Amino acid sequence: MKLATSNAGKTNTDRSQNVAQPTMLDILRSYRDFRMLSAGTVGSQAGQWILNIALAWLMLELTDSALYVGLLGFAAGIPMVLVAVPAGVLLDRYDRRTVLIACQVGMVAVGTALLAAITSGVATAELLLAAMFCYGGLMSLNNAARQTIVPATVPRIALPAAFGLTSAATHASRVVGPSVAGLLIGVSGVSVAVVFQLAVVTGSLIASLMLSSDIEGARRQTSTGGLLDGFSYVRNHRVVLHLTLLAAIPMFFIFPYLQLLPVIARDVLKIGPDGLGLLLAVSGVGAVTGGLLTERAARIGPLGLFVLLATIAYGGIALIVAFSTSTWLTAGAIFSASLTGSAFQSLNNTLFQLQLDDDVRGRVTGVYMLGFGAFALGGLPMGYLADLQGTAFAISSGAMASSAFALLLLFMSPDLRALRKPANH
Repeated sequence: MKLATSNAGKTNTDRSQNVAQPTMLDILRSYRDFRMLSAGTVGSQAGQWILNIALAWLMLELTDSALYVGLLGFAAGIPMVLVAVPAGVLLDRYDRRTVLIACQVGMVAVGTALLAAITSGVATAELLLAAMFCYGGLMSLNNAARQTIVPATVPRIALPAAFGLTSAATHASRVVGPSVAGLLIGVSGVSVAVVFQLAVVTGSLIASLMLSSDIEGARRQTSTGGLLDGFSYVRNHRVVLHLTLLAAIPMFFIFPYLQLLPVIARDVLKIGPDGLGLLLAVSGVGAVTGGLLTERAARIGPLGLFVLLATIAYGGIALIVAFSTSTWLTAGAIFSASLTGSAFQSLNNTLFQLQLDDDVRGRVTGVYMLGFGAFALGGLPMGYLADLQGTAFAISSGAMASSAFALLLLFMSPDLRALRKPANH
């Protein structure tokens, strides 16, 4: 299939022509801005994961506490709750590309300050928590900006493939980045891992600078809406509300188990930092696979039903992670959980974005991004339960709660169950 070689100057009319559904390779080959956006996504997400791993290991060395490791994840994620809605207003009022670039400059600055503190030996648990809070706020705005720009870079019919690739790009950073970070921590220490983090975030900044300055949908917006407009939209659109809830449920109850992988690696499996890198790499491979399978999954009829069932299955697989004491069984379960979770997130996000008009996309996406911040809120009780009752109890409790709530939505939301793949209009 032949597509245009550039998305610069395309109009909405051009993008709504009836064409065959493009593949992932088609959109990568044909849309330069989407390529740059994806490259920047890999770098920014890799930087976050590398920093998470490096600081989690350092926090464990400083405090010897699973609770403090959970607090670190909480500090990184709580800004997603605090910043998401104001971020949506900014993205509807100002040039989205400019906002994205400013975020990444800030991320480089925070990483540089952390490196200076670690190499000088003045890093403390409190400093790590403060730094991750700042970094989490920048990542929240960064992620929201990328979500709102994706629909401006490809035709509507290509959105499942585009969001699948975006998910794959996001999780690909967990394949190479964390495994290299684990190796660097084991061989050279945390400071070298932070240097690596700075390098990939700088690369992400360069990719964002290469986005077209006049990219459609990313230019200065004319909206004058306020903070509560996104909530009003979600409340008044039942399917959008249910998709938002479905995004938040596993993020709160299951996803925080990744923050406890340092505890699992050290105390349950006894495989050290190199083994931690392996587990995170396996998780990344599973998530990339899930993202790449999104295009095929999007061809099925009852796409909403598929998303609901995938969410329920995600909790079941997480139970294996909770109780396994075998490295290989744990790795296999993490691969399967990450595959299922990635496919669910990509398809849920696609269905969500297809419900929105561009003039409210930023504000409503800001509300949606609150669900991604839910993993930080879930990280604190999961870390607390892990300290009190062990990691198996903490992870399994969250997994069962997530599947139960998703099952409830399955029966309560016939409109969500009936959602199908997008048409090109």
